[in-house]
Amino acid sequence: FKTGELMSMFKLEAMKLDVKRSKDYWSTTLEMAARAFQGYVEDGLAGKKQRNDYLSYGAQNELYDDANPYPDGDERKRINQAFDELFKAMKGTGVLDSVFGLMF
Repeated sequence: FKTGELMSMFKLEAMKLDVKRSKDYWSTTLEMAARAFQGYVEDGLAGKKQRNDYLSYGAQNELYDDANPYPDGDERKRINQAFDELFKAMKGTGVLDSVFGLMF
């Protein structure tokens, strides 16, 4: 009976960053989702041999001294694939059109 990983490394590393804080920040769902999406954006641009430091910069753990605030390795690839699948499912539903219609 295989149950899978009990906790992702991304979550574990975020919890380590919160140890010295009085209130969780790094391990909150909102912050983890934001950092995962930042990695997705940077990886997507890099795949097209592009980058945009104004839009996003610094989603690589190597840039941080003893911290790993971003998903990495196979876990990051799986998260990026999940974002691809989410946006594919949303395409054509009008959901994104209505959001961007409010912005522009």
